[in-house]
Amino acid sequence: MSAFPLGQMPFGMLNDLPEARVEIWQITTQGTGKALRRTLKIRAKQFFSKVITAPILNKAVHHYVLFDSFDSQGPSEAHEDLKAYTRRHAPPLPQDGATASSRSRDLYEYASFDSEIDLHIEELTDKDIRRLHNAEILRIQLRAFDAYLDRALSVGVDRVFVIHGLGKGKLRNEIATRLLKHPEVKTFKNDYHPNYGYGATEVIFQRR
Repeated sequence: MSAFPLGQMPFGMLNDLPEARVEIWQITTQGTGKALRRTLKIRAKQFFSKVITAPILNKAVHHYVLFDSFDSQGPSEAHEDLKAYTRRHAPPLPQDGATASSRSRDLYEYASFDSEIDLHIEELTDKDIRRLHNAEILRIQLRAFDAYLDRALSVGVDRVFVIHGLGKGKLRNEIATRLLKHPEVKTFKNDYHPNYGYGATEVIFQRR
């Protein structure tokens, strides 16, 4: 009952005969099993013929089956796999049509949610930023930050990155002040990150 975005590929790349390499591990109540690997060769003609409506998401997708089953050399049969464990312990799924539709929509929103927001002012407004006072710029940035945080919490992600840049640190400090007071923020940090340097804050939410 999960969906994860793996990346984006422009249609033009189909002419280059792209490949996708996938590696997964089965998770059981006794730990992880043997790794399964698959190289998916994507061909344009097949790609456009594989459009179906995806279960759960209820949207058109280019559908490929990567693995039909787990390798028999994985965890022994004595170890109950996670799917069987969940089937025994989980409450029944809702049968009501509206509830199921809402659950599908929520999953799609979760899968498509962007886990980072860039608060550089040129990314947030079409106004001539040369005419904006510093106080107005900060208001626009914090308004976008507050809206993004509310959205992240409603979707249910566990962490996000807030890109604020370096500068004099005014925006970073204002964000930190808000995060310190937020009841649903578990922790946050402004450590060095290979993608952002010191110009972003990672926010980790409380588990629900």
